[in-house]
Amino acid sequence: MIDFHADTIYRLWHEATDQNLQENSLSVSVQGLEKIGAMAQCLAIYTPPQCTWSDMKAIHKRFVKEMEACKGHIAQATCTDEIRSNALSAILTVEDMKPTAGDWAKVEEVISWKPRIVGPVWNVANAYANPNSGDKAKMALGLTAQGRQLVELLSSHGIIIDVSHMSDGGFWDLVDMGVPIVATHSDARALVDHPRNLTDDMIRAIADRGGIVGLNLCPAFLHDYSDARSPEACESRIEDMVRHVMHMRAVGGDEVIALGTDFDGISGALEIAKVEELPRLLDALSDAGLSSSVIDRFWTGNALRVLA
Repeated sequence: MIDFHADTIYRLWHEATDQNLQENSLSVSVQGLEKIGAMAQCLAIYTPPQCTWSDMKAIHKRFVKEMEACKGHIAQATCTDEIRSNALSAILTVEDMKPTAGDWAKVEEVISWKPRIVGPVWNVANAYANPNSGDKAKMALGLTAQGRQLVELLSSHGIIIDVSHMSDGGFWDLVDMGVPIVATHSDARALVDHPRNLTDDMIRAIADRGGIVGLNLCPAFLHDYSDARSPEACESRIEDMVRHVMHMRAVGGDEVIALGTDFDGISGALEIAKVEELPRLLDALSDAGLSSSVIDRFWTGNALRVLA
């Protein structure tokens, strides 16, 4: 198993408890990953809008601390060869570059942390790009001039650009730039009309460029809960996960589907609430008619190709 997105490091840092990556009450732990024989877990540096540059560095410091504390169980990897050589790998990703605020020295420092995937923007506009939005005018806005510089710089270092939180305009700007892109944790807008989900044209564009779309387990992306009173009332159901995987495969082919749980960043009634429960999804995909070879691509193969 290779999962393209989890916010576990942020949670460990923000909640300032005695819990650690090895064993905790969150969705992702080394113990849980080992239980299912996982190959790698992407761990995001997630920085909500209130986070400063100092906070971003502190979250990265927590990632480094967890790698040191779990030495012998998990190690940071930056490519497929390293993933294959480790018993279990952690792939560092960045969910938002807002805290760097157009300061290129800070951007270079982030690059020195060796993230494999970087999202220029989260859900709030920053110096680089505009985010997804329910407002069509805002959704049409794209990359800024600094954003284009950022993307070119990151790509020159072999860093893949994540479009999961990008506006539609920003998405197509990236396609026009011709850089490698992925959607680490998004679902299909044709099934659920949520701005964080991808249109069929977007899924095809990612597939045409050899990228992947990581299935997000967030209830609101999997099913239309627009009338729900609270996020806690929404269910993340395996049957909906299967629908989105099957749709994305029908649109983009076998090589576009992957896993991007968004564990420790989502809430609600989660039918799969911990990483060790993920094999239940494989059983459901098999029951839906996917062959073992296609399931293997979803589980690990497509991720290994993209991360090579």
